[in-house]
Amino acid sequence: MHDVALADNDTTREALYKAFLKSELIAPGTSNSALKKPGRFVADEKTIVRVALTEISPGKFVLPVFSDKSTFVHFYGEKSPWISMPAPALFKSISNGNIAEVRINPFPIGKKMLKPGGILFKHEFELLADKLLPYLSTFNTEDRTAKLKDPEGVFDLQKAEAPREPLPGKVYFLIEEALRARPEVRAAYHFGVPVSGGSQRGIVGFQFFRSPRAEEIDSLMSAVGRKLREYPDGGFGLDMCTVTEKHLAALQKAVKPFYLAAKI
Repeated sequence: MHDVALADNDTTREALYKAFLKSELIAPGTSNSALKKPGRFVADEKTIVRVALTEISPGKFVLPVFSDKSTFVHFYGEKSPWISMPAPALFKSISNGNIAEVRINPFPIGKKMLKPGGILFKHEFELLADKLLPYLSTFNTEDRTAKLKDPEGVFDLQKAEAPREPLPGKVYFLIEEALRARPEVRAAYHFGVPVSGGSQRGIVGFQFFRSPRAEEIDSLMSAVGRKLREYPDGGFGLDMCTVTEKHLAALQKAVKPFYLAAKI
């Protein structure tokens, strides 16, 4: 957090994100264990927890989290209950809620800061929940697209499987509409890959007629992202990737394309 505070860029953010993937965080809340008094409780993906949120404006909630007990006590006091969870598991537990931000190491007004802090926005902690790293500088607020890094092989297309839930019909329609203006795309697939905790992350993969250049990939992802702005749910997000010959056989074994272009 200190390095990010000094210089917020892709290099320092990536180091911070990787640190989160390997760390535990403390949050105000309780668990479904028999523990009834304040103190350390370590939870995992299978534990039911209740976290205490802070409403900073009407309908906007944040979750304060802390890197150690001293920073938690500094903010909440000795008698407040808290839980400790691996950061990805904690982020996973809040990804489907209406939490806008995670505030790291907040401190009371008028008191000194014990540890460096900061903010993770929703698009950041949702990706970290599945152990993916967003490129901060590539996030486009207009079409909500960003490049990702996959240090733990989450997007291993050899593990592709049928999606557990289909996309809304309107989403398929909008993607197909965007692709009809992209003659370089041969096919589009909707599939899932298993992630931590036994859940699945849905992905749309695009197969090109030939190996695409980086700018072609960026252009396609942005075009699809802009088209999806027509979907009425403003919070809807979608993971997209390219499909190479290396993974094509495994992918086609799991699913059929929902879009298929005529060959040029």
